[in-house]
Amino acid sequence: MRWRLSLKAPGSTSDGQGGKLAGTLTEVAKIWGNVIPLSVNRALAFGITMVNKPQEIDMRLEDGITITEDHVLEIVDTGQILYVHSVIDVDKRQNRYRVVTVEKR
Repeated sequence: MRWRLSLKAPGSTSDGQGGKLAGTLTEVAKIWGNVIPLSVNRALAFGITMVNKPQEIDMRLEDGITITEDHVLEIVDTGQILYVHSVIDVDKRQNRYRVVTVEKR
């Protein structure tokens, strides 16, 4: 696993007047993963255009940490934000995942 990633979950912060502010991200965990650009054929299979720079991340998660389409991944070294598009449980034990992400512009 080559890249250090920050797994972030959407949160909500109080606006001080009884409401909530959407759009805040809270770090859930730091993990390691391999980030691989998707080929055109594979991106189309997931229904993603190449404009969104699709990437596939192979990762392992510790017990108690989950990942869903609501999460965001940040590559720590570059600051690149990747939005989770699909999550595939590779080993069917909620341990090793292949995550398809996009970098929205």
